[in-house]
Amino acid sequence: TNPKTMFAKTMKNMQHEARVPMLLTYRSVGSGTGMVEFVGDAASGFKSYNHFGSGDIPMDKAKYDTMAAKGETMVHLPFCMGPIGIFHHVPGALLTMDACLLAKIFSGLITTWDHADIKAQNLGLMVPAGQPIKVGHRTLGSSSTGGLAGYLAKTCPASWTFGDCSLCPWPSTAGFTAVQGTPGMQAYIKDTSFSIGYLDAGQGHDFNLHEVSIPNKNGKFRTSFQSMALGGVAQAGAEAVTSGTFP
Repeated sequence: TNPKTMFAKTMKNMQHEARVPMLLTYRSVGSGTGMVEFVGDAASGFKSYNHFGSGDIPMDKAKYDTMAAKGETMVHLPFCMGPIGIFHHVPGALLTMDACLLAKIFSGLITTWDHADIKAQNLGLMVPAGQPIKVGHRTLGSSSTGGLAGYLAKTCPASWTFGDCSLCPWPSTAGFTAVQGTPGMQAYIKDTSFSIGYLDAGQGHDFNLHEVSIPNKNGKFRTSFQSMALGGVAQAGAEAVTSGTFP
């Protein structure tokens, strides 16, 4: 979903410049659904339902092997980079959270906004006593889920026990709500007071959602918007290319 606007503009330009009639479309359905459609199924003879897809996580080995067994060749092409942000709807609040606090919230260990751990990192936070935290999470496999889970698994494995997952075993308690795709997450956070969730950062900025500040590798708390303005995201991409490791 993250690069949908870029694809729309690129396809429009291609159609305008083409010497023959050309129809190009791109559906922003989420990485998990996109991968399933790209691999195909028994009904299609495991032929792809689309010509290309985009996601923040690579195709897993099982899907890759399924395509290879049917004589299909799939190639990963890194082409852009963007951050994943944590967004919230706590009225009047500018929130700061470290990785372990986020891990406890997203795994259901902390369930109210007035919890001592949250207040310790957000002095002066004013919320109703016992106000439940309403966590939004993606219902299908998602690259943004994979990015969040990978971050929490690396930075606070003691509190985040779900591992590096793109389809996580979310708690089934009343405080957790499954949403479909980026549009579902945008709407959930926007319309649900005292909610928290995660998005490809640009999709949250487009809706003017409030973003949680989290620590960078130097211990400075920044939102993704601030990090992009300071060149941190671009620097991370440049370092990944230089080292031969793509995020």
